[in-house]
Order: sequence, then C-alpha cells, then structure tokens
Amino acid sequence: MEEINAFFIGIEEAFRLPGYIPIVSTITGFVRMLGLYFIQGLVGLIILIAGLIIGVFMQIFGEKTSSQRWLKRASFGAYHCVHASLNFYRGSVELVPVIGNLSVYFYDKGMKNKPLIPYPPTPKK
Repeated sequence: MEEINAFFIGIEEAFRLPGYIPIVSTITGFVRMLGLYFIQGLVGLIILIAGLIIGVFMQIFGEKTSSQRWLKRASFGAYHCVHASLNFYRGSVELVPVIGNLSVYFYDKGMKNKPLIPYPPTPKK
C-alpha cells in the first residue's frame, strides 16, 4: 500500500509545475484527467471491493482482527476513488489556459502544496 501512495504522489508532484504553464498545462491536464483519473480510480476500486468482500467474509467467520484490517484497506481504496475524482477536476481546470493556470497556482500556494485530502496512512499488515 505504501508503494501505491508513493506512486501517485510522485505523479502529482511531477505534474504540478507544468500545470502552471499555459498550453503545457493543457496536455498535463488532459493526462491528469484521463490517465491518472482512470489508473488511480481503478486501483482504488479494486482495493475497495477486495477489502469489503474479504472483510465481510472474515467478519462472518469470526476473524474480527483480520476483518478490521481488510475493512481499513477498503477505506484506503475508497480514498483513492475520491482522490481520482479530485485529480479529474484539477485536470479540467488546468485545461483552460491562463485562468486555469492561475487558479491552480494560487490554490497550491494557499494550500502550501498540501493536498486537499492528504494521503491516508498505509494500513498495517
């Protein structure tokens, strides 16, 4: 799970500066909208579904500790689904030259480069 967070943080960091540059941000915004949204959303959905299914089965069969661990993984997956949607939104803002660039620049400076929803801690094994 730690690797998943690191992967998406790395991509978002790499796209941040080009997102401030008119015309260039049209390309990165499009990639953020379609590529990152699809990949992160799919990964999140897979983790969410697997965590829920395994967590519920563990709960049914009386494995409370294991069940809680898997349900935490499900919430980790749900987080990535929401974060993917926010990446889609940011990408659509970056598509608009100048106004979109200024919007994401001032947003990032106001947030001091912290995400709107910070990455969750990795669930313990």
